[in-house]
Amino acid sequence: MEIREFVKVDSKGRITIPTALRLALGIKEGMIVMLVAKLDRKILTLIPTKVNEDQRLVKLVAVIRDKPGALLNLLLRIRENLPQFDATSTNCISIIRGEIAKCEILATIPREFAKGENIKEFSYKLMQSEDIINAEIVLLEKEGFEL
Repeated sequence: MEIREFVKVDSKGRITIPTALRLALGIKEGMIVMLVAKLDRKILTLIPTKVNEDQRLVKLVAVIRDKPGALLNLLLRIRENLPQFDATSTNCISIIRGEIAKCEILATIPREFAKGENIKEFSYKLMQSEDIINAEIVLLEKEGFEL
């Protein structure tokens, strides 16, 4: 099923999501949505994220070796150190082919885990692998989101 609606962009670049679309997608006030732009086709996709009261939305940015198995190694280390890490989006690109890649993973984590020391320790544990050069987790609410 497909719903099409036309909306007008205001002077600040904002749009209002029509009621029919909000209801169909379960979008509620305060909910965080991800926008994905396919520049070559000029398509903008809106993806609602499901963040429960007992969760926090985070972005993990990892610099890894650009070699076979490195991404799998990162994902296994994440699962080993925080099984409740629930990825909603993963994007990896090669920075220097055959040497360095960068991955951004959006995920939810338990609210009680989303404390500074826990996050620093988790990042440190991820970097104990030779395939992971750097790993940093950012709480998205600290980037202007309010959960």
